[in-house]
Amino acid sequence: MKNIHLVIASCLISIILIYTVLFIYTFFNFDKEFEYTFKTSENLNFHQKYSKKIHHIREENALDLLFKKPEVKDLLFTTINNIEDKEIIVLFQGDSWIEQISENLLSESMLKKFSNTKKINTINAGITSFAPSLMNIQYKILKKDFNISPNILIIYVDQTDIGDEVCRYAKNKIYSNLGEFKFVKNEKYSSSYRRSRFCRL
Repeated sequence: MKNIHLVIASCLISIILIYTVLFIYTFFNFDKEFEYTFKTSENLNFHQKYSKKIHHIREENALDLLFKKPEVKDLLFTTINNIEDKEIIVLFQGDSWIEQISENLLSESMLKKFSNTKKINTINAGITSFAPSLMNIQYKILKKDFNISPNILIIYVDQTDIGDEVCRYAKNKIYSNLGEFKFVKNEKYSSSYRRSRFCRL
């Protein structure tokens, strides 16, 4: 009988100790463990709405690194400079090479200076791991939902984007009954920073 009580007491003490250790670990590592969560419900709703159409959009934690004062729209595109009497709208699309044209780099300050001089409204819609099909859907969204109709469209595509197109997104493309390309569905636990390394052509 004493052995049973000893076993029960040992189990209870072990459970309490494990729970205490996990609580302490979570308390001191909370920011690290939950760094990919959303800061606001507005950001979460925005992400849910558009990542279902174009597979993924920008990661929220990346915005703080790239842009000084990110807004919810920066999850999809960023206005580099907004000139009211603009004569030309230039839209940049592409993957991380375009996305990194940000306020923390010399590239944006040079582009902003040039755009202000020439009265050009420039918009950065680059998103990590984007491929041509995703850019196609993104362009339609920008035009329909945000009233962005560029005079000049600059698209950056390299070999990794073609790889993503063939290996990662091909099986996720959704077409209408008439064969019209509609959207690219996102994967479960989809992340814009995860790339497919292998595929079968």
